[in-house]
Amino acid sequence: MPFKLDSQGDLRKQLRKAASGQLDKALKALRPRSHTARAKDASVHTSRKRLKEVRALLRLVRDGIGEKQFNRENKTLRDAARPLSEVRDATALIEALQSLQKRYAGTVNTSTFKSARKALGQRRTRIRRHILLTGKVLTKTAFVVEKARNRAEQWNLKVGPWKVLQSGLHRSYKQGYKAMTDASKEASDEHLHEWRKRVKDLRYQLELLEPLWPEVMGVTAKQAKTLTELLGDDHDLAVLRGLLENELKETLKDEAVKILQGLIDSRRADLQHSALSLSEKLFAESPEQFVERIKTYWKAAAERQP
Repeated sequence: MPFKLDSQGDLRKQLRKAASGQLDKALKALRPRSHTARAKDASVHTSRKRLKEVRALLRLVRDGIGEKQFNRENKTLRDAARPLSEVRDATALIEALQSLQKRYAGTVNTSTFKSARKALGQRRTRIRRHILLTGKVLTKTAFVVEKARNRAEQWNLKVGPWKVLQSGLHRSYKQGYKAMTDASKEASDEHLHEWRKRVKDLRYQLELLEPLWPEVMGVTAKQAKTLTELLGDDHDLAVLRGLLENELKETLKDEAVKILQGLIDSRRADLQHSALSLSEKLFAESPEQFVERIKTYWKAAAERQP
């Protein structure tokens, strides 16, 4: 089933189907047919995304399912995804370096990127071996996710559908606005990371509700998606810079480290500027205005004939 909700069906049933459907996809990814390193990287990436989507769904309906169930499922899925993050990040850093090299091609000696690429590749190999092979993380994570998937079949809402969605959307939008404001005042890695997480929640929730009014909701969801990509690129570069200052410092020449740090800082400034400009459009309304607008779409969709 597509990861979508609408106002015409039984929200309780849709909730269970959406959650169990994404968890089924996560399970499929965690049990890849191929055991090559590339296949396992794809498995990690896909399963992490599916788990994040379900956690965003949980946050959307938090007040409906109750704190006890929310805390249990959210913690379970968060902890299940955590060991996968290190594997995914190892690949993401290589992709970030490649993107940086492409952007500044012709302005920096390729040997600077070559030595860094080699070091990051060796690091990824070590992480893959430790987590995926020695730790057997895919198997362990699949075991936990399967149990969560079975419980998802029993999820229920204690109050009416719109009341649940209203509180969830209000919370997500308010948290996203606050995270944006905090990051604009102090662009620390911590604030930027929090901003990215909160926008990602809102993005997945908007995609869930896109069927209400696809022409309008789709535009807003795409704005949120673009914003998460900008902030995601910035996050990867922040992590890469941290490695250059610590773990990779002894591996690379001082000149190469300084050059790469300069390029990273320049690119991050551009990404953060673009992210703030887009975010100010996405969060131009108050949380109350935003929720009221979505409510209008909800009612209009509910009145349509199937």
